[in-house]
Amino acid sequence: MKNKFFLFLLPILAAAWLSLPACRKVSPDPPQPPAIPYWDTLPAITQIGANTFGCLVNGEVWVPRIDVRSFDPTRHDMSASLHESNGTGGGGISCTLLDFDLKQDDFMSMGFGPTYFDTVTCYGNTVLLPKCGANFNIAPGNWYSIDPKDSLQNWVKISAIDTERNIVAGTFQFTLYNDKNDKVLITDGRFDMPYYPQ
Repeated sequence: MKNKFFLFLLPILAAAWLSLPACRKVSPDPPQPPAIPYWDTLPAITQIGANTFGCLVNGEVWVPRIDVRSFDPTRHDMSASLHESNGTGGGGISCTLLDFDLKQDDFMSMGFGPTYFDTVTCYGNTVLLPKCGANFNIAPGNWYSIDPKDSLQNWVKISAIDTERNIVAGTFQFTLYNDKNDKVLITDGRFDMPYYPQ
């Protein structure tokens, strides 16, 4: 009788023992790659109003962002605008990178037009139309701008303008110089932003 009771109780005890967390071997989670901050990668090239902007500055990723410790409600990481003058549709984009840890406060802006509210490539010279321009500031106060001699190296390609949803998207590249003739190469530029009509 005791043997039967023991045989009946044995599976119950074994199941209870196996269900104890300390007695089970838990397979470890697979190692996870470290999260890459969004400012370490370029955004994808899109045309959906994703509110993205990015480029390489001398081969290094540059994307706009404002440090959360700024506490300045007037500062924005980026904005885009388009204005209509006799249907031409010129526009501009401005972006800021503010990083207290790196003591970095960079600013980039570009203007383009006329686009005629259509896909078009704007060049940065005085001959070809439509034209574009750009400025880049490396804090403190080290300004770079385009030089007409690099006309075909400076361009903004408007790949989409949606006047119903107020979206402008495109790609760009610039060769910029400061007053000491130091050069900054801006390549692989892309933006996909809601714009504010003016």
